[in-house]
Amino acid sequence: MAGEHGRMLHWDGKAWGSMPTSTDQSLRGLGGVAPNDVWAVGDEGTILHWDGTSWSSVASGTSVPLASVWASSSNDVWAVGASATFGGAKILHWDGSSWSFADNGHLGNDVAIWGASPNNLWVADDRGYYLRWEGSSWSPTVWPQEQGDIADMWGSGPNDIWALAATGSLHWDGATWTQAPISATNKLNALAGTGPNDIWAVGWRGAAAHWDGTAWSSVSLGTTQTLYSVWFNGGTGWAVGDQGVILRYQSGAWQPVSTGPSNDFLGLGGTSANDVFLVGGVTESTAFHFDGAEWEPTTIRQNLHAVWAADPTHVWAAGAQVEQPDNACIFLWNGTSWSTVAPAVGNVITGLWGSGANDVWATWRGPSISHWDGVKWSLMQLSDSWGCNAVYGLSAKDVWAVGQRGRAYHWDGQAWSQSPTGMDDPDQLLAVWGSATNDVWAVGRMVIAHWDGIAWSLAQAGAQLNGIWGENASSIWAVGSAGTILHWDGYAWTPEVSGATATLNAVWGTTSGLWAAGDYGTLLHRGL
Repeated sequence: MAGEHGRMLHWDGKAWGSMPTSTDQSLRGLGGVAPNDVWAVGDEGTILHWDGTSWSSVASGTSVPLASVWASSSNDVWAVGASATFGGAKILHWDGSSWSFADNGHLGNDVAIWGASPNNLWVADDRGYYLRWEGSSWSPTVWPQEQGDIADMWGSGPNDIWALAATGSLHWDGATWTQAPISATNKLNALAGTGPNDIWAVGWRGAAAHWDGTAWSSVSLGTTQTLYSVWFNGGTGWAVGDQGVILRYQSGAWQPVSTGPSNDFLGLGGTSANDVFLVGGVTESTAFHFDGAEWEPTTIRQNLHAVWAADPTHVWAAGAQVEQPDNACIFLWNGTSWSTVAPAVGNVITGLWGSGANDVWATWRGPSISHWDGVKWSLMQLSDSWGCNAVYGLSAKDVWAVGQRGRAYHWDGQAWSQSPTGMDDPDQLLAVWGSATNDVWAVGRMVIAHWDGIAWSLAQAGAQLNGIWGENASSIWAVGSAGTILHWDGYAWTPEVSGATATLNAVWGTTSGLWAAGDYGTLLHRGL
């Protein structure tokens, strides 16, 4: 399933999982002929192809928003779409090697395509026309009655085709179109079915209707979210809509199915490959735990920004309260559940690190740094009024914090002191990590800073970098905007292909694997 910002979900028979794509454009239609031959289309003329291993971008030759795609074989694929901005409809055809434009003979905005065979295709538009392909050309024809916008088309065969209209539905019996009224509670967006006597239509605010071979009847699917698409394979059906809702039809009933989190993830941390924590976003759960087999939500519903683990029974998560976003919140995981701990600061906590369970630091957007001594959180003042974004240490007496205006501060076990980086307004450092007292890295807005034990040096980065973590001095990873991943091999930073287009905010790993997390539920993993 495809959606906003290039998000793609795949069902493996047990659960939905997120798949990286090569676009951040919203995707509007899916179609294919085999598990290793699938097409996705969307905004700005975006066309993606799945070959069974990965999604790749294919040039469409247009910037027209594409709404629907249909395929009969690997060398016969059609895509349609349009907007008034681009001068009306576009119909594109794939012949196995490239996409080309097909003359459609009209100026409406094509919204849906369905085919009974390669020589029997139908396209609906929003200006009172439908187009038919019979092997050589597209011929536009006016609907028999005024219908308003056509939302979708579907059929069980060449003599059983349905068009979903603003005024109800239209049915093609092989010779003529006839009207079939629908008494739905709201506008309907899509239809599909298993056969002539079992067809479903879904739409706004959970509206749905069912055709039993004789008449349409209004039905409830158990959701109030707007549904945009419905699809069937045998007796199993899927409907998708707003807020990531997915409904599954099986054994005569519709049931909701979890898609996994769609949070904007901000923090990663853990103690081992089988004990990883992920935080961020504002949903029913904003902290997730990986046990080596699967991710499970835990019971926090706050806007979490950071997580750090001393051991499996001492894990800290912190950020801001949902109801009062300028107020901090801190939680402690005991191996089974989270408990609330009173913070010492009143603003958003952005970073966490500690040398042990009784020595933990928290950064926030203020002129001090918060410290946990095993009993309570307390504040330690900085030398100026600029707040910090992140903290990392090599020992209890060697801790670094970085933040606004490119500031860097060092803790020597006695006091915090500023360490000039050569940066100033409006630059910010957003993350910090080090392998030794003379090898500390900080990243931020288009910059990479390095501490060699004596002074900081600066280098330009090609993207905003939000997170950094290293396996050792010669294997360090930084992540950032537009799916950016950079790797340091001990000599130079080089970009790596992530397959993601969403902003990545955090990176963390163990000797066996690396995790990167970011916006729109993006979560990447690779072995090391």
